[in-house]
Amino acid sequence: MSVGLFAVYVISMLYTDNLEYGWRKISTALPLLVLPLSLTLFSKEQVNYCREYLKDFLKTYVIAVGLLILLSTAQLMNQYSLSILFYKPIDFYHNLGVLHGMDTLYLSFHISIAFIISAYLFYISQKLWKTLLAAFLVISLFSILLFLAFKASLIAALLGFGILSILTNKLRLWILFGSGLTLMISVIIFSHQINERFSQLLIVKNSIANNIDSENVRSHIYNCNIELLPKAGFLGFGIGDGKKELNECFVSMDSNLAKVSYNTHNQYFSIVQNVGFLGLIIFLGSLFVHSIISLNCKNYLAVTMVVFLAVWMLAENILERQGGVMYFALFTSFLFLINFNLPSKTELVLSHEKVIGEINR
Repeated sequence: MSVGLFAVYVISMLYTDNLEYGWRKISTALPLLVLPLSLTLFSKEQVNYCREYLKDFLKTYVIAVGLLILLSTAQLMNQYSLSILFYKPIDFYHNLGVLHGMDTLYLSFHISIAFIISAYLFYISQKLWKTLLAAFLVISLFSILLFLAFKASLIAALLGFGILSILTNKLRLWILFGSGLTLMISVIIFSHQINERFSQLLIVKNSIANNIDSENVRSHIYNCNIELLPKAGFLGFGIGDGKKELNECFVSMDSNLAKVSYNTHNQYFSIVQNVGFLGLIIFLGSLFVHSIISLNCKNYLAVTMVVFLAVWMLAENILERQGGVMYFALFTSFLFLINFNLPSKTELVLSHEKVIGEINR
């Protein structure tokens, strides 16, 4: 689903000026091409194997994230007293990713994915002990997300969980989703630190750098994004020049902004600036097609993951950092792969027979 966007990136090199920077951005985006194409080489037996052992793959990812959290917590406990975990949990958990050279924001990204996968495992669990274990993981991971207090993670994860609850329409999922929503609202209301972070929903991370007021940073980035939309037009400035145009806009407002080198803090604006509305249409079209095919195949996890990533991209440029683009390509490609070779008896949600029947009714 991401090959089309990568192709537009490459084509934009024909009219971009900064070729060196453009090739660096394309090399970062390579997973958008390599991972989907590599999965097309799978035989029918390999695809069936992936489908059959999907739960095991998902469990492995959740276990990996869990081990990362546990090991990081154990290391931090050697540096801080136990009291910080209770009195300053946000400060404590914000150091989790630092131990392993990982941006805390992207640690929350992985935890959010593990949270959604745990909710899915909770939905498909048949045995009581597995159901209880999945529920424990959902509650634990969501609690850590609350302490990390990144708005994009919390909102995207909770919205993804809500979509999964709607699609499956299972009472136990609704109960767990309602509990998570209640917990988040309660913590926001009664925790001063978390309430303060949510009071400025669109605040830009590290916005105090170079003594730039956070409100002005948010306003300038938003204004520049809007200002560049008509200038970018149908083809954009090119993958090598989109960032340059954004920086020039920052200079016209506050020279300190260009020194910090902020990005658009919105993947969709970034796509328009780089490859225009053509690139955005191709990308959104692929997301839509992917979701519809997954919905028709009752692949609810794939739909949930697309919604989660689409919401996350409203606040972060995940397709322009190796830690984001790799996992975007991996999860969307892998979950889309298992839609193929389903039995013909699978009833389509949006089949052409149903559409014609509704028209003739």
